[in-house]
Order: sequence, then structure tokens, then C-alpha cells
Amino acid sequence: MLLIPRKHRRIYTVLLLMLAWHKRRSLPGLLVYILTVSLPLRIAQRLLKVCQAPPQLDTLTASILHAVHWISEGSMHEVRKLLAVIDWIHGCKARWAGAKMKAVSGEDGSSVCGIWIAEEWRDLENERLQENVVLLYIHGGAYCFGGAEYGAPHHLHLIKRFNALEQKTGSNKRLVVFSLEYPLAPEHVFPAQIPVAATAFKWLVNSLGVSQVVVGGDSAGAHMTLSLMNHIKDTPELSKLPIQPLATILISPWVSSPSSARESLCFDLISVHGIQQADRLVFGHLPEKTNSLLTALQPDDFHVATKGTLVLYGGAGILSEGIEQFVGMLESRSEAVPGLEVVKYNGMPHCFNVMMMDRLYPSVRETALEAVEKTAAFIQRVSA
Repeated sequence: MLLIPRKHRRIYTVLLLMLAWHKRRSLPGLLVYILTVSLPLRIAQRLLKVCQAPPQLDTLTASILHAVHWISEGSMHEVRKLLAVIDWIHGCKARWAGAKMKAVSGEDGSSVCGIWIAEEWRDLENERLQENVVLLYIHGGAYCFGGAEYGAPHHLHLIKRFNALEQKTGSNKRLVVFSLEYPLAPEHVFPAQIPVAATAFKWLVNSLGVSQVVVGGDSAGAHMTLSLMNHIKDTPELSKLPIQPLATILISPWVSSPSSARESLCFDLISVHGIQQADRLVFGHLPEKTNSLLTALQPDDFHVATKGTLVLYGGAGILSEGIEQFVGMLESRSEAVPGLEVVKYNGMPHCFNVMMMDRLYPSVRETALEAVEKTAAFIQRVSA
């Protein structure tokens, strides 16, 4: 400002403030918001003992959650840009931690796109893939955001824990993850993503000869996992394949659109406004006009995997009420769900185990690692 003539300083100050406001919901804006708004507010509220954040969360983690929640109320363009940066960071962190990542784009004449993630390059050799367990992972992001690198540090840690468990038993079996890339809304509305996931499953079985497939995802990815299972059941070409999914992993599944009343009750990474906006964009063209998984299907209509179903979620998430209703539907089926495991982590936000494994979140990290350990043990059990 010293280089600007005094008479023009007010004009330039106003312009800078307007630019800062316009770019407020960005990565730099997120950092500024945490330091100037969220963190001071959390400190003051905890000193006054009026903080609504769950007691399981430390002050910094609660501040970051509050700021990300604020970001999620922005426009689709703002949220998509920020999450693209976060995905890139996830990919860099996983590679730095030793992940072997290989991009796939239309191999074997198929249209399958995504990223292989493994602990060792040899685990991705065709001969080894046929012996290994493959987790077909479908990323979250309300069908509107994200990419295949999202959650890569979580996937690497899961792979390492599974491999370590298998090594203790003297087994050479290894886990690899194929993280699926799929078209996003609003350019591609639901259910345009389901045939993409079905093609990937068929490609794993027919083209690569994979013998053990687990399908899973978080949030919208878990919703797509459930939809894919029903699609497999209803499509003879898929239901007659010699290999069927061993199990499904549903992390904080987006199975219903929350009511506005949940906003004041929960402390989460996502907002009711953001979810409702995505709900209209993704499902608004359908007769129900909303995410109708719980209302359109009866308990026995869900096609479940033969070896197990893992439902894992944070109790402080705004989607937790719908998840608990979904779990109730699974438990009320006329035939019990084989190997059903339901794990609720009180005080934890939406997809905490995928998004918050860093040391930056000390009060969440230990629980997130525990959840990954639980997931690795589940995959080991169903693939035994």
C-alpha cells in the first residue's frame, strides 16, 4: 500500500476487500476463516462453557470442522475447486508415504477409469491381482465433487493394515484398491454413475481375472455401492458372473436427505444446506425429487453381499439419523444379512476416518486409525 498514492488507497482497499470476499471460500480463505473467525470463536465458547462441539473434539479440530462446514455452504463452483485441491493433496500425501499408484484410462478396450493403489508394485502384476483381494472403492462427494485420488492416504493405511494382518497368519494374500473415477453431477445426474461402476466390476472379473472383490465407498460412494449391488442382482449379465462381491463397506452412507432440524444438533464436515443443494442437483429429475433409497425400497429389496456388510459412521454427522434408519431396515429383513457389522463412533463427524487421519486432528486421528483397523479386520474375515 505504500506504493499507492494516498488519494487512491481507499479505492484499492475497497477493491482488495471485495476480492477477498469474492474468493472467501477457497483454500486461502479457509485458512483465514479458521484463524480469524472459527478458532477465536471456539476458544471463547469453550472458556464460557457454551461450545456445542462434541467433547471428543479438541479446539483446533472443532475450529477446522466449523470452517469446512462453512465452506460446504458455498456455491458448487467454490466447493468443487476446493475439493479438487484436497484430492490433489491426498494423492501427494499417499505417494509421499510410499503408495504405489497407477492411473487407468480405457485399458483393455474398456471405458474404465480410476487409480490403482498398492503397497508394492508387484501387487499390481496381473498374476498377483488374481490372487489378491481387490477393494473396488467408490469415492464420496455428493455425486458432485471429488476424484479417484480422494482418500488415498486412508486407502494406503488400510492396505498396510490388511497386509500386516495377513502376514501374521503366514498368508501371502495382499490387498489392493481400485479407486473408481466416475462422471459427476450436475452434468451427469443419477443413475448415470451406476453403469460406470458396473463396467468396472465386470472389468475386474472378466478382463483381469480377480477372484475376490469387495465393493465399498463413503457417503455418496456408499450410496452407489448399494445401488450397484441391486443393479448386479437385476442384470443377468452381471448376476451370472462366476465372481460376485464378497462384501460391501459402507462408510457414512448417504441414504437420505437430512432435515434442517439436524443442523443445530450436529457438528459436521458437511452442512444441511450443502447436502440439500446436491440432493436437488443429483436426484431432482427423478419422480421422488430426492434421495429416496430408504423410502423407495423395502428391507428385503436390498441385495446384500454373501460374506458381510460393514456399516461404519460418526455419530455427530448430519446423516447419522438416516444411517440408523437404514441399519434398522437391514436388521428387520426376513433373512438376516450375512456377517453384518455396524460400528458407530460417538462424537465423530461425517467420513472422519477417510478425511481426518492426519496428525492435524489429534482428537480424531486415534479413532480414525481404529476405524481403519476395524475395516482391515473385516476384509480379512470375509476373504478368509
